[in-house]
Amino acid sequence: AATKPGAEVKERSPVILITIDTLRADHMGVYGYARDTTPRLAQWAARGAVFEQAYTYWPKTRGSFVAMMTGRTAGESGYSSRHPELHAFNPTLAETLQKQGYDTAAFVDNANVAGSLGFSRGFKTYVEMWAEAALKDEVARTEAITKRGIEYVQSKGKGEGFFLWLHYVNPHAPYTPPAPYDTAFTDRPKKDPVLKVVDGFFGGVSKQWAIPGKRLLSDYVNAYDGEIAYSDAQLDIVLRALDAAGVLGRATVIVTSDHGESLGEHDYYFDHGANLFDPVQRIPFIVLGRLAKGIRSEVLVSTLDIMPTLLDAARVSFP
Repeated sequence: AATKPGAEVKERSPVILITIDTLRADHMGVYGYARDTTPRLAQWAARGAVFEQAYTYWPKTRGSFVAMMTGRTAGESGYSSRHPELHAFNPTLAETLQKQGYDTAAFVDNANVAGSLGFSRGFKTYVEMWAEAALKDEVARTEAITKRGIEYVQSKGKGEGFFLWLHYVNPHAPYTPPAPYDTAFTDRPKKDPVLKVVDGFFGGVSKQWAIPGKRLLSDYVNAYDGEIAYSDAQLDIVLRALDAAGVLGRATVIVTSDHGESLGEHDYYFDHGANLFDPVQRIPFIVLGRLAKGIRSEVLVSTLDIMPTLLDAARVSFP
């Protein structure tokens, strides 16, 4: 039966997706890394669900987000290197929620998820941070994502359903964490190869990422870990704001990444997508909010699970 005019509409549970580009799970303290790169997230994760065996479906940004936003494999979504976009025949997470009365917003920083590639479909608000001239560098864009995401949440009324997606580009190369994270990790391992400067991503540091005077592997790994620590601090600001606004207790939040990063394993340096080993494939997958309470699970999960999980949390049928 149709809803009568003036009838009370059920409360819609907010769903929030926070993605941190190029974040490999085994360099996070919350996943057992020796360095304390994610102290704040570890505290939040203790209240949520941490999936130990989480993998990306596709080890590059664009293909990964097609899978995340559709729940479909490439054979179903039509994504390929010849057709690298989110094709319009795929119902997306944002479109599906919007049809059920959800407000939808995204604040993103990676041109591989540009609206022109189909990723803005279903979003009432879609802000491409790299297109804003006032944001001069990655740090400015990162902090703008955090600020605007919080402002968006604070603008929502109690009981209002919304889907918010925040995508941070760090710790993607080049690894340039701001102070004090640029010097957070400075120790050197006993085995610390001197890297050749090369044209591609195999056999040494690529010309495009090489920093004058920085030739040791640890120079780059230390900076990568510093970027993770900076991301951890930004994530904490967002989660504390969600908690203070009373949203976290009724929302479902997924914190994950599109793919990892090879840091010299298999002679592959500071890139992703050219092989399918764990450094590139294994990602964090942490669920926070009303559904998850202090769980660490060995269940195998992937980025294909994000759309159905968030739709289930919102009690919205899969298209």
